[in-house]
Amino acid sequence: MITGMYGMFAGAAQAFALVRRDGLDPAAFAGLLGPWLTAMAGLVQESGGTPDDEGSSLAMQVASTAVLLRTAEEQRVSSELLTPYYALMARALETGRPADKLLLTEE
Repeated sequence: MITGMYGMFAGAAQAFALVRRDGLDPAAFAGLLGPWLTAMAGLVQESGGTPDDEGSSLAMQVASTAVLLRTAEEQRVSSELLTPYYALMARALETGRPADKLLLTEE
């Protein structure tokens, strides 16, 4: 459970850094981010640990990473929290590994 929490906080840290670079109020953004993360947490529970590839496919997520990385670069925000996960997603897509086995190193 702790690793899930760290993943959530890493994403939140990235989002807050982007908000700060845009000169927006982090507290106001927190009021938007908190409920959105709560909604996403509900999807985690509903999935039962098996990602649903219909609504947000691995291919779509990999395709969108370029935009997120470019945004971070343009805003002068480190992408070091994101790039390892993006690399895993890209490798899974290239090898045909199912999203629910993304981090497994052995079959």
